[in-house]
Amino acid sequence: MPKIFISYRRDDSKYQADRLHQSLMRVGRVPKRDIFIDIDNIPVGVDFVEYLDGQVKQCDVLLALIGPDWLTVANPRTGQRRLDDPKDFVRIEIASALKRGIQVAPVMLDGTPFPSEDNLPDELKPLTRRHGVDLRRESFDADAERMIRKLKLATTASGQGKPGDGTPGWIAPAIAVVLLAALGGGVWFGNPGDWRGLKADADPLAIAEEALVGALVLEPMAAEVTPLTLAEMAERELSGSWNVTGEADGCAAGQRLEVTVAGEQLMVGGEAEALVENGADGWIETLRDGAALRYKREGAQLLIQSKGASDMQAFTRCS
Repeated sequence: MPKIFISYRRDDSKYQADRLHQSLMRVGRVPKRDIFIDIDNIPVGVDFVEYLDGQVKQCDVLLALIGPDWLTVANPRTGQRRLDDPKDFVRIEIASALKRGIQVAPVMLDGTPFPSEDNLPDELKPLTRRHGVDLRRESFDADAERMIRKLKLATTASGQGKPGDGTPGWIAPAIAVVLLAALGGGVWFGNPGDWRGLKADADPLAIAEEALVGALVLEPMAAEVTPLTLAEMAERELSGSWNVTGEADGCAAGQRLEVTVAGEQLMVGGEAEALVENGADGWIETLRDGAALRYKREGAQLLIQSKGASDMQAFTRCS
């Protein structure tokens, strides 16, 4: 079965990535363990370029989600375009897949134009020679299903049935053998009144399986996917120890900002804030003493902003 890597930017296509993840499991019957997403919890002391490369090389296809801000989003601390940073996770992921000859499918979101070669770093220029697929908000489910079929992302390995049918491949032959034994060498086609005997040189298993596949309807068993609650989303995105200095390395005493989730509250440095909602562009909004705050994880950084303000604070995950 295919192993799939979803490459995306949180501040560009976070929610589309989550929804596509669910579609791959529900429509494509792809097991959760075969979908790589959110590869940013890099172990301490590990070369993150080698780590990301190692994750990508395990996959058969990389889906590069490209939204309206994918090309231009900048690091809020330096003002540098993220794509121009050799340490940018998205750049590393896609470059690794292209270098290894892994299938890379650009997924263009909501009519986003395909990036031109001139706007891409050298190692990503081959991306412009890959055919892309469209994924739009108003037709997301239909577009996702079409993409899964087009890219052959549904489970197809032996014992997993045909793409998207949700039926283990051994069921029809097994039923065929049982029916043939019980019916003494004949088989019904369509209804009990349409009985045919088998020719001497006929393959009973093939004939019975053909009849069963055509006449027997087995309801697909959809993977049950439960959307994350706001508290679960905050736990996944925001929890951890963050370096208040913004430096990339270390986190000495007095430099840590501890963020945890307790019930429906976000605990920030020991202060409780009420979780309010998932805001626009991936921000999680809270209230503290009547003041509205916004939080968002972006790669290895935690961004904190007073709602309505233009400036923000950036913290780096403690190593």
